[in-house]
Amino acid sequence: MNSNILKSKVNLFNQEFKLTVMIFLFLFIFKLFVIKDLFIVLKTSIYDLIILVFIYILFNFSRNTFTKVFFNLFSIINYVVLSLYYFYFFDVSQRVLNFSNFNKDLILFVINNLISIKLVIIILIGLVLFWSVSFIIFKRNIFLIKREYLVYSFILCIIIFIILIFLFKYTANPYVDTFLKINEKPLINLDESSPYLSNLFVNDKSFLNYDSNKFKYKKIIVFLGEEWSIDSFVVEKENLLKNNFFSEVMPHSNIYLNYHTTNQDSRTAIYSMLSSYFIPFEAYTDADVYIKYLNLIKTKNNLISYLNYNDYSTQFLVSSLEVPDTSYGFNWSQVNTLNKEVYDSKEYYCPDLFTYETACEDLSVIDDFKKIVLNNDNLFLYQELIFGHSYKNIVDTKKSRTQYYNDYFTQAYDFLKDENLLDETLIIITSDHGSRAQKNMLLPEGYNIPMMFIANDLNYTENNDLLSHLDFKDLLLNYLLDSNNIINNNSIMFIGGTNTNLIGFITKSSDYGIINVSSKQLFNYNLNNDSIKNISNDYYSIYKYLQNEYN
Repeated sequence: MNSNILKSKVNLFNQEFKLTVMIFLFLFIFKLFVIKDLFIVLKTSIYDLIILVFIYILFNFSRNTFTKVFFNLFSIINYVVLSLYYFYFFDVSQRVLNFSNFNKDLILFVINNLISIKLVIIILIGLVLFWSVSFIIFKRNIFLIKREYLVYSFILCIIIFIILIFLFKYTANPYVDTFLKINEKPLINLDESSPYLSNLFVNDKSFLNYDSNKFKYKKIIVFLGEEWSIDSFVVEKENLLKNNFFSEVMPHSNIYLNYHTTNQDSRTAIYSMLSSYFIPFEAYTDADVYIKYLNLIKTKNNLISYLNYNDYSTQFLVSSLEVPDTSYGFNWSQVNTLNKEVYDSKEYYCPDLFTYETACEDLSVIDDFKKIVLNNDNLFLYQELIFGHSYKNIVDTKKSRTQYYNDYFTQAYDFLKDENLLDETLIIITSDHGSRAQKNMLLPEGYNIPMMFIANDLNYTENNDLLSHLDFKDLLLNYLLDSNNIINNNSIMFIGGTNTNLIGFITKSSDYGIINVSSKQLFNYNLNNDSIKNISNDYYSIYKYLQNEYN
């Protein structure tokens, strides 16, 4: 850069400077109201400040119409992106959402499912407010500095940025996290040359027929937790100080310690669980794919149809006003949702974070639960629990998932006890999927979820067989028919959460691999490079083959 230009002076206190300050202050105040954690607010504000100063200095190197337009355009985009990011901070920060993940499908999903009118109004008010103020205040103030100091400041910002990248594995800022590496092991490149080996993984375990049988239990109650891993369950249940439901029912529980989800999204996990058919897709990014797998699931002989055929009333229960798409694809006797009057009463915690889900905590439908149980002699009740759909639920209530579920299960169990229904009831406690925090989805433990069967005539056992949601139907029938059919999986497969591009496998010898399918690379594994590459190529080929089945 010309030395004369460097020594020339610019007014640091220009409109762009004031706009930068206003954006920073608005984001800071916004985070105080939304995140409500001063340490997190201060930490994230450091990165906000670095990014804003970086762009401001870059703009002031050369002031012309083009750079002015660029600065204002970027300021708007940056402000909107960070406002959305911090509004959903407790969820997206766990998933390490960064700009390398952005694509058309993700943007459409966010627009259609996450951005409410209320949020849009808040963001627009802030935009108009700080833009107007930046033009009005201190119009005559002048603070001249040499351009060379801007160069030094620019270099300092880059140095600080680099230092932060090396110091922190996770910074809770989408710009910085874009440059961070999430894998700890060397990446292994895969290919598609392996043949499809059907004996490695069974993807279809749906019913062959609907033979009528005499069942052991009149009532089957399934409580489906949300994003609940077995690791957190084991730790959190030990910390329950009083009314420990899990300790009370332990003598009559069968626990499956090696049970896994098939999909790290609720919709596809529930579809696979109830149809016994593997869905090799992420759930929420491609509408065309959703229609394809939904239509295919409808053709399968599924658990709900089987129970309907055998005179069970199949009831789906959820504490949202809307009928959730997780109930689609199955011929339920009835789908039960939250009563509008209960929602309007404000008696319960109702977070309303998502545009697709107007919901309250699960206790808001406990009376509906009781009515359904009393009004149906032969009953299959499947309750999709709402608590835990957002990590903000945990922050707001100061309860872990296990703590909250413990309180709900205690009320439901006490009701069954008071009504003398425990002898004829089988209770199943599990989860749709495990943790969607990115660090957990790179480990097989991230897909390992609780699975408990509880009944008065059961004695405590622990089972370590390798199982997944595809085996739920066979597990249930073992209890209903009082049989002991052995479920022997050579391996299981699972799909990562939406927009992760991850698939994984675990073998019965406990070998595993986590694969990024977009880059065709193995991210995490437990064998030496040559062995795991060959095995991973086989499962990657299975994944590609199964995807083609939907076309």
